[in-house]
Amino acid sequence: MEFKKFSSKTAAFCVMPEEDNPNAGKNEPIDFATNPHGLVFKNEKQMKEILNDYYHPEFKALADVMTHLAVCHTVVVDKNKGVYNAASPDELSLVEGAKA
Repeated sequence: MEFKKFSSKTAAFCVMPEEDNPNAGKNEPIDFATNPHGLVFKNEKQMKEILNDYYHPEFKALADVMTHLAVCHTVVVDKNKGVYNAASPDELSLVEGAKA
């Protein structure tokens, strides 16, 4: 399981490497059956730029998603092995994605 995409209330973000992403380089609205919320595709570089600028208009929405991914789980750290243990691969993927 690999963390690839997520969305906030302002944009859809892709954290896949650009060579594996067919939408890389596109910065246009995503068609979610007429896209009622006007979400725009953003890549990992754009996500990091937003998270590094507290005054960016999308900062709060994105920071809220990252906070929820980081704290709303049952993943525990095995201190002896230094690895994460999770009840499901999905949950582990979300925590590793938030960590990155």
